[in-house]
Amino acid sequence: MAHLSAADVLAAVERHLVRHLGEPDGRAAVTFVGADRIEVLRFPAAGGGVRYATLGVSAAPMADPSAFEADPVRGPRAELVLTLPAPDDEVLRPLAMMAATPQVEGLVLAPGGRISTGAELWPGAGADAVRVEAPDAAVLPDLPLPEPASPVAFLPLVLAR
Repeated sequence: MAHLSAADVLAAVERHLVRHLGEPDGRAAVTFVGADRIEVLRFPAAGGGVRYATLGVSAAPMADPSAFEADPVRGPRAELVLTLPAPDDEVLRPLAMMAATPQVEGLVLAPGGRISTGAELWPGAGADAVRVEAPDAAVLPDLPLPEPASPVAFLPLVLAR
């Protein structure tokens, strides 16, 4: 069976996000040298908060940097989700930078992990890192992809010091 293209995966991820979080009320795209484009979509959350979700990490499976050759189909896929009490679009670039770490640094994003920037994430964030949490299927379930591809997990982030 032929595998989905990166564009097909990202289109499916965006449809999944819209189905579970509603229509985004904002989006931005960031491209870093050595990495594919990462988009960050902003969704209103219940209670007046906002969810920022990345779109781009899941285009290809994340690979262990020590692996001789990355498998183009099998391997973990994920997108990052950060929930804030109020919109703060200063988060867009740092969130996109964190989402690009699998491509740039070979980092495999997984629950229990930590991503640090070494400096305050954005003005007023009060944190220089995020902790990657386990997905919350009640809010945003994994997106199954056709076999043999792994599903896309939506990993919540929590600000950490």
